[in-house]
Amino acid sequence: MFTHITQEPEPESGGDVGKVFKPTSGHFWGRSRAEILGIVAGFDLVEPGLAYTSQWRPDGPAPALADAERTFTLAGVGRR
Repeated sequence: MFTHITQEPEPESGGDVGKVFKPTSGHFWGRSRAEILGIVAGFDLVEPGLAYTSQWRPDGPAPALADAERTFTLAGVGRR
């Protein structure tokens, strides 16, 4: 299982998010869906594939988020 930050919904927000992470030891690299798929290219993704975290097989009946992309995080599970 993996998650990755994406800037796709608002590419212009990357600078602001980077400022938040700058004083920490963490790093921020928001990537596009295509870039993330390239990183996991050696894996077969389990359905539903690469999806926003709130849409990736929620446990039980979960209310649909109107703006799932506002989580800015994509998730997936891959098999070799």
